[in-house]
Amino acid sequence: MTLTAMTSVARVSLQLGKLAEALALAEDAAAMSDRVYAAAPNARHGSTFATLAEARFANGDPAGAARAMQRADQLLGTLEQPVPSTAAYLDKVRTQVCAPSPAATHPAQAGAGAPAGKAGKAGRQVSAGCVARG
Repeated sequence: MTLTAMTSVARVSLQLGKLAEALALAEDAAAMSDRVYAAAPNARHGSTFATLAEARFANGDPAGAARAMQRADQLLGTLEQPVPSTAAYLDKVRTQVCAPSPAATHPAQAGAGAPAGKAGKAGRQVSAGCVARG
């Protein structure tokens, strides 16, 4: 699928230090994922927004990265059972772009997904959200 390839190329571009290219691809992939996955939850939707968070952060936009990470968490919370690799990727990105928050329930401890105080699918308690690091 074009969307998956675009997201993968954005990640590789980040690894190669091609930050502007990565950001453009990640922005396009996130917009496309909102259209492609509008009808039904999909783990790739949240993963795409985590890639956008990484790209924004690498390009010096910590607030934009935090917004994208919050969206990724919200999307992951719509899944009945998050794919373990997707949840792990979101945790990795969250560690990079979000400031630690002792008041928040950490998704790795309680299950990733929707805003704090709300239960995701299957009753998982989830993160309060990402506060920009920096």
